[in-house]
Amino acid sequence: TEEAIAQAIIRGNVDFTRDPWPKVSDEAKYLVKRMLDPNPFTRITVQEVLDHSWIQHREHGRNVSLGDQVRMRIKQFSLMNRFKKKVLRVVADNLPDEQLDGFRQMFDMMDKDKNGYLTFEELKDGFSMIG
Repeated sequence: TEEAIAQAIIRGNVDFTRDPWPKVSDEAKYLVKRMLDPNPFTRITVQEVLDHSWIQHREHGRNVSLGDQVRMRIKQFSLMNRFKKKVLRVVADNLPDEQLDGFRQMFDMMDKDKNGYLTFEELKDGFSMIG
């Protein structure tokens, strides 16, 4: 189910016994495990990923087809994200004005450069400010 998938993602559990993982090298699986570490303090950094030997020597690796199953799952995930965004838009459009005003004030307070977008830093600083 979607709930089970979400929980597995949060816990960082990847089933490396299911297709296509048995065809993938141990080095690549180890890299994926480190990238999916739920703890941001122990998770591998982007620079560490780029410096990893599997990435550095990718031309020596074999090409493994992920197959139609993985392609279909990625497509479903993408469609579900678009659906969720539309649902959130409908919910937001139907919130009472006083709640929307509160959200707008909170957003404006976090948007330090006033460009209408929140960077990760602005969001992090805003959440720490709010508590």
